[in-house]
Amino acid sequence: MTDLCKTDVKEVSKLDIKVTAALYSAMTDNNKDLALKSLAEVISCKPTPLASMRAWSNVFLLGEKAAGIVPLLSSSKLDKVSKKNLETFKERIN
Repeated sequence: MTDLCKTDVKEVSKLDIKVTAALYSAMTDNNKDLALKSLAEVISCKPTPLASMRAWSNVFLLGEKAAGIVPLLSSSKLDKVSKKNLETFKERIN
């Protein structure tokens, strides 16, 4: 799973695998920090709108387990939709 989480965001065809591997890793607490970093990378780089939406879906599915993503995304340049999603996520975990 670790190798799948490290997939380059430029490899658009593998982004579904990357965000799914990150979800599984975070759910099982297996390299959770790497998984959250991977999700944050897909969200902030926004290689495709669909990949970003899937990454956000996984963040919301993880709930409090994904709380560590907040500082990662807060320091990133995000688009309007991602900023709104981040604020909504912060409200839900508090």
